[in-house]
Parts: sequence; C-alpha cells; structure tokens
Amino acid sequence: MCGWLTLLLLCTLLPNTVLGGERRAPKDVPLNELRHETQQQHAAPGFVDFVWWVPPEYWEATVVQQEVRTGIQREALVEVLRPVFMVVIAQADIALGALNFFTEAQTRKGLVMTYTRPHGVLMTLQPLDALSPALEALQQMFRPLLSAAAGNLGKNMWFFTYSDVDASGNRVVSPFEPGELQIALASRSGAIRSTFHVEFPLNALFVPRRCANGKPAHISWKYCPWDGTPLPE
Repeated sequence: MCGWLTLLLLCTLLPNTVLGGERRAPKDVPLNELRHETQQQHAAPGFVDFVWWVPPEYWEATVVQQEVRTGIQREALVEVLRPVFMVVIAQADIALGALNFFTEAQTRKGLVMTYTRPHGVLMTLQPLDALSPALEALQQMFRPLLSAAAGNLGKNMWFFTYSDVDASGNRVVSPFEPGELQIALASRSGAIRSTFHVEFPLNALFVPRRCANGKPAHISWKYCPWDGTPLPE
C-alpha cells in the first residue's frame, strides 16, 4: 500500500506526465496568470535581464477579451500570429544607478534558445531573420503598448519571432504538452549570465481542477498532494 511519502514523491517526480485536461476557451484564459507563467526576470549586482515567452494563445485570448485597435479584423490578427511565437527580451547593465540597455543586435548575439520535447528530444531554435509585413506592422503596434506599461524598460524590449510550425505542419513548441523551454542570455562579452526556464504544460490554459479540500490542482499533477487522491485527466 502506498504511503504518504510515496504519493508526495509521485507529485514531485511526475509533474509533467499529464496530457489530458480540458482546455480553456480564449475568452476564459486568465491573462495575468498566463503572464506570470511566461514572464521571468533575473536581477543581480550590475545587471538585470527580462524575458517573456509569448505563445499565440496569449494573443488570441487578448484580442477576444480586450479591445485591440489594429486596423484589421480580430480573425485576421489571430491568423497572422498563430503560426509563430515571440520572445520579448530586455537586458541592461547597471552602473551608478543608471541602466545601460542592450541594443537588439547585442541581445540577439547572446540569445540561445532550446526546447526539450515531451520525449526528451532537445531542439535548438533560431529566430526568424525576416518577418512578413503583417508581423512587422503588429510588432510596431505592440512597442508603444510596452512603453506605456513598462516605461523605459518597455522602450528597450526587443521582439524575437520564431516559427511555431515545422515542415510537417506540426506545432514546434506546445504549451499543452510536457516539455521545457530554456532561454539563455549572454553579457556583452559573450559569457552566459542568465538562464530562464519555462515549463509546460501551462496551467493557465486549462480549466482548473480541484482537490477534495477545495484547493486548486496544477494541470501537471496526477495526484492531490494533500490526500493522494488521483486527479481526473
């Protein structure tokens, strides 16, 4: 008979084995929770780095839930963004209280992104060198929004766009399946100084499950850690 320690270890050692779960409709996705799962910051003496992995589900939920004035219809906006994902990055060195931000070229030079697929296959991902006119226009639209939300930091955030569809038409990085995205950023000298990890599946994209005590259960859990009850998949 399994003891409590065994059940707790199952929740710890098997956190990414659940593929089931009901997906939330775009209108129901909690944007704040999704941002919390996909945004990270590393602040250390002498520098600060910020990374935000932005899946197409974020844009789709945003345009459904909010008024987004883009000059094009919502359906067209989603169609433009669905085949790609973006990474928004800001890097700055700090000296005497002042922020010396990286240029887009400096950030791109030190950016290394890898994705571990559900079965442990590691992929190195490269940002697109050229964007469609529609994507270029959208990124120009997003930039002032970031500036308004994050001030000087927002003005120095750079967009890196990646294809999210492989040669077979399958998704490259799925936030619905177990996996991990690793984003490494380098200093101006080229040495890695920050490494960020985004773990999948993303809880915000699924309809919440509850344990018997009423507490929310993360989508990656197979058992409730409080009483060992198996969770529905």
